[in-house]
Amino acid sequence: MMIHISTVKSDQESIFELIAHLKILNLQRNRQIQEYRFIGDPTVEELLKVPTPISFQLKPDNYRMDNIEWGNMVALTTIDYMKKFNFLNLLELKDRVLVVQNAFSDFDMFSNAFRALEAKKAEISYPDNSEIFMKLEPPICENLEKNIKCKLAGRLGELKITTEEFLLLAAIFFCNPAISKLSNPGKITLSFYQKLYTSCLLQYCLISYEDNGPCRFTELLSLYPSIKRAHEEIGFHYFLCKTRIRNLPSKKLYDHEMLQL
Repeated sequence: MMIHISTVKSDQESIFELIAHLKILNLQRNRQIQEYRFIGDPTVEELLKVPTPISFQLKPDNYRMDNIEWGNMVALTTIDYMKKFNFLNLLELKDRVLVVQNAFSDFDMFSNAFRALEAKKAEISYPDNSEIFMKLEPPICENLEKNIKCKLAGRLGELKITTEEFLLLAAIFFCNPAISKLSNPGKITLSFYQKLYTSCLLQYCLISYEDNGPCRFTELLSLYPSIKRAHEEIGFHYFLCKTRIRNLPSKKLYDHEMLQL
């Protein structure tokens, strides 16, 4: 389903219509994570060259994934989710690749933490409750692993963030016009849609929290540095794993991040 942002107006009905669209897309993504797998190792560019949704396969009965496959599956379902936003298709391929590369790992950390909140858990894990880290003895860094698993999930718990807030925030963070090397037309497009989503979140906060709406809006936007920090920390953890394990497996989706390690 495509989200036709151009039809969104500044009234209450339109805000909740938009949220309903986002909920449908998120339900589709959650079902893909739970019930499907992916065979192959594409790059982000290869996925975005194709206009159709990503093709997943049903998991066989009793099929178990290791944490590398889980991480790749979560990322692929995120990219498939992002491909269904119509503003992405307004961008040139180079800009689409930059936007998705910049956003999908942040979204994954955010959604992992939100899944922990929904399950009333203190730390993040994959949907089958498996660890998000490889089991190494001795552990890479117990304090770092605890921070990655608990800090962002704890912050979402403190704020008691709702599904609606999670989805609107994720859309705001996705539409980042400040990405390096983005073309000027790309910056204009992303700026427009980011302002639109930001306006929807503000109006949602005013409707839901009345006089406390502006404060709530500011609190929610302040989550962005926490999400970026969680992403950076899990990247650093992977780097530490690479120093210990020769030929540590990785997927092509993360090639742009591997160049920064």
